[in-house]
Amino acid sequence: MLGRPQPFLSVWADLAVLTRAPVFFTFCTHLPGGRYALAIEPLGTLTPGDEDQAVTRYLARLESIVTAHPADAIPHLLWPCYAPSPPRRGPAPLPHRRVATAAQP
Repeated sequence: MLGRPQPFLSVWADLAVLTRAPVFFTFCTHLPGGRYALAIEPLGTLTPGDEDQAVTRYLARLESIVTAHPADAIPHLLWPCYAPSPPRRGPAPLPHRRVATAAQP
């Protein structure tokens, strides 16, 4: 991607083949005034053996989007699941519970 190795999850292609679900590429870009443009591009249904080609098409399309809208590249290129998790110290915290009380009439 953009001349550098970049990790990407491609399990979506495997799942699309297994479930025979149609695949859609989705890209979101910022617009003036705090608005967004959402582009949804149908790829179709993948058959066994199409996975690598579909991922290659997706990465080529993503690279064109990132090149055209570099300010919107961060979510696509630095999604948190691609970075190592920070080390955890001590036991996991317990979730906080909220107790709702009904108002007395």
